Amino acid sequence: MKRLLLNALRLTPGHSAAGSRQSTTSLVRRSVWLWPIVAAMAIAAVAWWIRATVEQAIRRQMTDGIVATHNADIAALHAWMKGKRNDARLIAASEPLLPLVRELLALEAGSPRLQQALLNAKAEQNVRAYLAPRLTTLGYDDFFLVSPALHVLASSLDSTLGRPIDGYRKEFYQKVLRSGASVSKPYRSPLLLADRNGEIKAGQPTMSVAAPILDENRKPLAVLALRIRPAESFTDILHVARLGVSGET
Repeated sequence: MKRLLLNALRLTPGHSAAGSRQSTTSLVRRSVWLWPIVAAMAIAAVAWWIRATVEQAIRRQMTDGIVATHNADIAALHAWMKGKRNDARLIAASEPLLPLVRELLALEAGSPRLQQALLNAKAEQNVRAYLAPRLTTLGYDDFFLVSPALHVLASSLDSTLGRPIDGYRKEFYQKVLRSGASVSKPYRSPLLLADRNGEIKAGQPTMSVAAPILDENRKPLAVLALRIRPAESFTDILHVARLGVSGET
């Protein structure tokens, strides 16, 4: 009988309500801890998405800036090289040079001591006298008149007369004889040249623009090369466009 009464008490509405309240309280307590975790995860996800979006936009902007800088430098470099080639073509096509070149070529063919013959040749002095003011006006340092046999027939520098051309310069002059006016890549000069401070040093960086001197039948008789100082012209072209204070492509 007592067991029946106890069972009845357990099934009374009062006891059911108390159990329901306990369950609700437990659920509320769980929710209090769950919602901050869910909110934190949502904020983290949004923050990650914003960071990824901003980073992608910055990368795209930087890429566009670098590409624009690169293209501007390339365009400026092409324009500069075209101007240099035109200078060389214009001077090489000067009528007074043609008879002087023929005289120097004759010396190359008939003189066993070529350097001495060139130093004493009137044509050598006339070539220098003709080119000197033109080089000064156009901003070139030296000139080299090179035969198809790749000997220096005339130059601003006595020490180079009659010397054979080799290395990269040989390839460059052969290319000019075959294909026309061209600008060389920068290379270290085998000659003793003055640096920016006027000190004579070996291995100075240098460049050349060259064009063939053609006869009446458009056949190349020689190559006229004009020396360029890369630090004073070529390098400046690469500073036409730049990012910020010092950013370069």
